Amino acid sequence: MSGLSFVLVFFAAGLAYSQPLPREEGKFGASGLPLPRFVSISASRANMRAGPGEQYPIAWVYTRELYPLEIIGEYDQWRQVRDVDGTEGWMHRVLLSGNRTALVVQGTASLFRKPSSIAPLVARLEAGVVGEVLECSPSWCRLDIDGARGWVVTSALWGTFQGEIIN
Repeated sequence: MSGLSFVLVFFAAGLAYSQPLPREEGKFGASGLPLPRFVSISASRANMRAGPGEQYPIAWVYTRELYPLEIIGEYDQWRQVRDVDGTEGWMHRVLLSGNRTALVVQGTASLFRKPSSIAPLVARLEAGVVGEVLECSPSWCRLDIDGARGWVVTSALWGTFQGEIIN
């Protein structure tokens, strides 16, 4: 595959991300935590299985710690998760962390010093960059990306719900 083809395939893949499920008030899983909710992968290698148990085949292997996932269901110690591409499967809860992260899904997103597009620019972020979510207003999230902190418009991210406020 030529370099140009790779760039086009990667760029096109970056545009096809799944929208988070709408958050329903009062819906909780077996853990007592709300569904759906976002978490991140806590291990350097995490198996996504076809069902809630080790007897089910491994469907995907994730090798990126802190990668955001959406929990959409629970069964005992297993969490039904969905990734940015819409791939669904099951992971054991020990592979997941409540630490919130978000993934840049647009071609390039700007990281600003303050939640304003006229604030000084901290960095430009390419699709695929993951940052720790520090706080969010309905339109902006403050991220920490390897020590660089700033604000990104929420429409450029996957890992938060529309209009979600995180303090």
